[in-house]
Amino acid sequence: MSKTISEVYGVYPVSKDLTFGMEFELEFGEMPDFNPLGKAFLVKADNSLRQNGVELVFPGALSYTDTVAQIEKLSDFLRKQKLKNSFRTSTHVHINITHFQFSECAALAYLLYLIDTLLVNFCEPSRKNNRFCLSLSDATYKTIELEDFIKEARVNAEDRVKYSTINLATIGKYGSIEVRCLEGFPSEAKLKTWVGILYQLQKFSQENFKCPKDVENFFLEKKEKFLNAILGEELAIELLYPTWLDDVHYNHSLMIMVPEETLLYPYSDKYKATPNKEKKSKSALRMPEIHMPLREFAEIQQPNPDWEHLRGFAEAQREVPVNAILGAPHFFVDEAIIRNNQNV
Repeated sequence: MSKTISEVYGVYPVSKDLTFGMEFELEFGEMPDFNPLGKAFLVKADNSLRQNGVELVFPGALSYTDTVAQIEKLSDFLRKQKLKNSFRTSTHVHINITHFQFSECAALAYLLYLIDTLLVNFCEPSRKNNRFCLSLSDATYKTIELEDFIKEARVNAEDRVKYSTINLATIGKYGSIEVRCLEGFPSEAKLKTWVGILYQLQKFSQENFKCPKDVENFFLEKKEKFLNAILGEELAIELLYPTWLDDVHYNHSLMIMVPEETLLYPYSDKYKATPNKEKKSKSALRMPEIHMPLREFAEIQQPNPDWEHLRGFAEAQREVPVNAILGAPHFFVDEAIIRNNQNV
C-alpha cells in the first residue's frame, strides 16, 4: 500500500475532516481595523501587494462547513471596508491531503492539472495568463514538474512552481495542494461555489481514483459527461463554456508525455513491473518514430483529431518523420497518443 502524504514528507497529519486552509490577499483604499474579526483570521504582511495590502489567513485547517461559515463572516466584514481588488490580489485555497495515500494524491494532482483551464475560466479575466497563477497551457513545462512529482515525489519550491494555478510545492511544506487562481475576494456566492467545487473534486477523487491512470481512463470513457459525473450537474455547469471539452483534451494531450508506467505506479508503488511486458526506455516511451506525408500534417493541428484517420495515414506513406516537424508546442503525436486515444 502507498504511504500517506504525511508519511512521505514528514508533515503533521491533519484530520481528514479538516478540508481547507485559505489565504485572502487583499488591498484597501484605507487600512481597516481588523479587531472585529477576532481570532478568526491571522493578519499578515505581503510584499507582493500595494494599496494597504494585507493577507488574511485561516489560523488552521477547517472543515467544509466551517469554511463556509468563515467566508460569511469575512464577507460581512469586507462589505464595510473600501476593498480595492487588483491583478495582484487573489484567493488561495489549500486542500488538505495529508491523509491521502501518495497514489491518491497523485491522482488528484493529475485531475486538477487536467481541468486547470476550466478553473481559470471560472475566475475573472485578470487571472488568465497571470504570472502568479500560470496554468498548464500557459507554461507547458509544468508537465515535467507533474511527472517528477508522480514518479519521484519531488516537489520544487521555486517560484516557477509556486506561481501556478495548481501549486504542488505546498505538498512538501504543509501537506496541501494549493489552488491559486481565484481573484481577490469575489462575491460571497461565487466563493462558496468555488470551495464547493474544490471540495467535490477532492472527495470524488479520493473515493474513485487510486492512481493518475484511473483519472485518464475515466475522462476518456466519460468525455462530455466527465464533469457532470464528478461534480454533479449543479456545480459542473459553473465550469462549462462552449470549448471546455477541447481545453481538457488539450491539457490531456500535454500530459500524454508522462509515461504510462508512471501514471499506473506512482512513487511509493515503485514501478511494479507489468507481467510479460518488456520495459521500454524513457525516450522510447516519449517519442517513438512515426512517419506521415506533409500534406496530411495540417489535419492533426486540432484539439480532437480523428484518431483512426491518424493511424491510417501514419501507417500508409512513410515520407516525413513526424517527430522532426512536431516540435510545435501545440501538439505531439506518438504511439502513446494514438494508443490511448483510439477510442475517443
